[in-house]
Amino acid sequence: METPDVNILLSFYGSIRDLIAKEVEIALKSQPRETFQSPSIDLLAEALSVAQGDYPELVCSKVNVFTKTEYADLAAILKAVRKPLADNHLSVTQIIDVKETGEIMIHTKLLHNSGQYIESRARVIAIAGDQKATDSAITFAKRQALMSILGIASAQDYSDDDGVSAMEKGRITFEKGTALNKDYKPQDGIETLSKDQIAELDYELQDYPDICKDIFSSLRVESLSDIPKDMYRDVISRVRRIKLLRSQS
Repeated sequence: METPDVNILLSFYGSIRDLIAKEVEIALKSQPRETFQSPSIDLLAEALSVAQGDYPELVCSKVNVFTKTEYADLAAILKAVRKPLADNHLSVTQIIDVKETGEIMIHTKLLHNSGQYIESRARVIAIAGDQKATDSAITFAKRQALMSILGIASAQDYSDDDGVSAMEKGRITFEKGTALNKDYKPQDGIETLSKDQIAELDYELQDYPDICKDIFSSLRVESLSDIPKDMYRDVISRVRRIKLLRSQS
């Protein structure tokens, strides 16, 4: 092949390459983008600011058996915010989205009658083969997501503890093995529950101090933060099964 022919061929390939690159760029830009709010939220923001000023004080209907503090459950939150939201043309939806992989997402969307919206998404840690346990986890996630998107909190919310729970593991490690508890023998190298797992177990064990005591005794631990991470699913499934059996008796 003569040199001029090679140059023509290379030029042709270059033109085709540039054309393909341009078409790919256009296609990517035209793809719908995942968003968590409408293009404008000015009307929603104004309405929400008024609604927040009308929220009544939350009625704390439950008691956390560990911190001895009261908190508002999902029903109490909805009862408190429903009228202020409706009066300002706002509504909230929480949709359960189950992926093909089995992952569960809670889509919490705050809507204005203009069509404007904001949305948050939270992943639910489900317990395989235990629908009752999964329902409980979903309720916990819905409660947290709802309070977050509405900008509402209970004055006695047990999870708002100035970081005490986050520091609990370090505090316990410091105190154990000292004169306060000289017989304690920690299991070195054992990965323990995450903060989210502790919070979920804490939620499940509210009003069930006897179940909590039994778990501590059988696992030979002194707090939720001592439970090995690989035992989380077994422990929470056990708690939920016991609660289910009690509710049916």
